[in-house]
Amino acid sequence: MNNKFKLWTEQSYVIIPSMFFKYYKQIGITDGQAICLLHVIPLLNGKLQGDVSLVEIATRTGYELDNLLETVHTLAERNYIELLEVPHKTQTTLSLDIELLWQRILQFAEEIEIIKHLPLPTEAQLKRKIRKAFNRPLTKTDLDAINRWLYKEMHSPLLIQFVLYEAVMANKTNIYYMERVLFAWEAANPYKSDPTEYQLVRFREYLNKRSGEYKRPLSYQKPEFYNWLSD
Repeated sequence: MNNKFKLWTEQSYVIIPSMFFKYYKQIGITDGQAICLLHVIPLLNGKLQGDVSLVEIATRTGYELDNLLETVHTLAERNYIELLEVPHKTQTTLSLDIELLWQRILQFAEEIEIIKHLPLPTEAQLKRKIRKAFNRPLTKTDLDAINRWLYKEMHSPLLIQFVLYEAVMANKTNIYYMERVLFAWEAANPYKSDPTEYQLVRFREYLNKRSGEYKRPLSYQKPEFYNWLSD
C-alpha cells in the first residue's frame, strides 16, 4: 500500500483554474471541446503555447484523430485558441497558443461581476444615468422612449440599465442604439423573462457576434466605465 501511495504522490500535477470548469459552458465551449482542452493543457507543461501531439490525445481519450483535428480547428475559428502555424491536412502535431482561452474566461467573469453589481434604479435614477451617459439633456424623444420601455413594453429596469451599459461599451450613446438593442433582446427572449447576469453576458456576446465586433483581447484590462453608474 505504501509503494502504491508513493507512486501516486510522485506523479506530476496539472493545475487547471476552477474558472475553466465554472464558465466553459457559459462561454460556448461544448463538453467534447472541454475534454480536448483538458488534455491539451497538460501537454503544454504550464505554458501558454507549444507543440501538441493529437496522436497522444487520441490515445488517451479514444477519440478519432480526424474528430480531434476538427475540434481544434473549431476552437481556433471561434477564438478560444490560436494556431501559431497553418497545419497541413495530415499534420498531427500542432503549434498552439491557449492565451485566448484564459482571456475569454476572465472577460466573461469580469462581465458577470460588473452586471451583478449594477444597482436596480428607480425611474428618476435611470433617467439621470442615461442623461449622464449621453452627456446632454434628455429630449422629448428620449423621455417618450424610456417611458414606453418601462410602462408599455414592461422592460425590467435592470435590462434597460444593461442596454445603457452596452451603449457606453459600444460608444453609441443614443436612444436609437438602445432601442435596437432592446429589439434584439425581445427577438432573443420572446417570453420577456427578467434577465439574469448569465443571460445578459451571453446576450452581449450575441450582439458582438451579430455585428462582427468581437476582437481578440490582447491584454484585457478592467473596463474604466464605472463613472456613469454613480449617482
